[in-house]
Amino acid sequence: MKSIADDIRIINQLGGATPMGCGIRLAADQLHNIGSFDVEGRQIINLITDGVPKCQWIPGTYRGTWMGPGDNQYVYGKRKC
Repeated sequence: MKSIADDIRIINQLGGATPMGCGIRLAADQLHNIGSFDVEGRQIINLITDGVPKCQWIPGTYRGTWMGPGDNQYVYGKRKC
């Protein structure tokens, strides 16, 4: 029987960037905007990461930039809040 842990182990990883702030902001907004959001209820977010934030958040968006090898700059995430 396949477990949740098995599914997590096979998730494709981008490598090199961890836009944690963007993901947390997006998840919080999406949880708030669902029709059944309850301020009194507990909302749970499972964040799996290497623990090293390497992205700089772009204010007003769900995006982050990461300076890759050399002078390469990468942008991850959604454009609009």
